Amino acid sequence: AGAGRSAGRGAAALLEEGRAAGARPRHHKAEGPAYYQPTVIYKGPKQPSTCNGVKIKQGMQGCCANATFNFENQGCCGSAVFRTDQYACCVHPGGTATIYDSERINCCDDSFKDNVRKGMCRVKPSKLSCCKISAGGRRRRRSRRQKR
Repeated sequence: AGAGRSAGRGAAALLEEGRAAGARPRHHKAEGPAYYQPTVIYKGPKQPSTCNGVKIKQGMQGCCANATFNFENQGCCGSAVFRTDQYACCVHPGGTATIYDSERINCCDDSFKDNVRKGMCRVKPSKLSCCKISAGGRRRRRSRRQKR
């Protein structure tokens, strides 16, 4: 895990940028925060020619609320830059997004699954997920094979 931090800017610098954009960490632990406060989703262009006066390398860098980031190992979540090798992004229906540690937290606001529980939840150590998918929909009937 330490080798990934030396590439590009350090995690501490990225976390400072997130804090400057209004993302405040929650649940401080030795291995880092589990999630940050939600920030408003940045609606500007993801790859303009310049970002806050800095020339963007097309295909390699993007712009997130006036902060440049590298596509290789960083992403834009709401209006904060985050390390994609350490955190994930949860997009909420109200126009906000939260940076979170996907090994400890689940995002139940995904649009491709119909979850009973919305928002975010803490994954218990012995479980893979804490989101509850709503039952229903079409169920297939089990086919019986005829004996020959």
